[in-house]
Amino acid sequence: NPVLDVILTTKERTCADRGISFTAVADGSLLSNMSSMDIASLFGNAIDNAIEASNEGDTVYAVLDSRDNRVLFQIKNIGPKLTPEFSSKIFQKGYTTKKETKKSHGIGLHQLKRMTDYYHGEILLSNETDAGHTWLCFSLTI
Repeated sequence: NPVLDVILTTKERTCADRGISFTAVADGSLLSNMSSMDIASLFGNAIDNAIEASNEGDTVYAVLDSRDNRVLFQIKNIGPKLTPEFSSKIFQKGYTTKKETKKSHGIGLHQLKRMTDYYHGEILLSNETDAGHTWLCFSLTI
């Protein structure tokens, strides 16, 4: 998928500039029923949030695959331990964990949730622990 290719290439460059490793495995052919605008918004927002939450030396993982005849997009980065408060607020418009409160913060994950709902999908949040790090994992099924 040419739109996804551009997004992944751009995000890979952004990560390289910030000293963040970016690993992506994606089957773009799974997105044939999505508009270019939705692809850019959905994947761009999810990856941007993972990058913004990462520090130099961290890794961001993105996987686009299929499971049970549905599209599965997973993104993982070192992040906070999930709490009930964080989990209940993360997709609310205007909610942000960023210290600097720019006007554009608190919109991306809200938009991600709206688009997932539009495609009758779901978002699951989870934590994984590996080598002393807590990973924040988003799994979107559409």
